Amino acid sequence: MRSSESACPRLLHAPDCQEAPQSAPLLGVQQALNVAKNSGTRLCTPGPWQ
Repeated sequence: MRSSESACPRLLHAPDCQEAPQSAPLLGVQQALNVAKNSGTRLCTPGPWQ
């Protein structure tokens, strides 16, 4: 998962998401789970149409 907190608070991108900023850090599993359990966290994933 990549976190783009600077662009949008609590937005996690899939590693292959083309919309993730290149500067977004790659998170480890435990770190991504810790961020994801916070309310307001959203997941950005590529849709099936891409």
